[in-house]
Amino acid sequence: MSQINQLTDRAKFHAEHGATQEVPENLDSVFDSDDDLTFDFD
Repeated sequence: MSQINQLTDRAKFHAEHGATQEVPENLDSVFDSDDDLTFDFD
């Protein structure tokens, strides 16, 4: 199967299965409200 066929099938799948998740304008609302942005790699 060629890449163009795979991409076409994928686009049809998303159109049929409602890939309509809204993207919020403020991405901060998606992430935790942790303003520290500290990382602990220990």
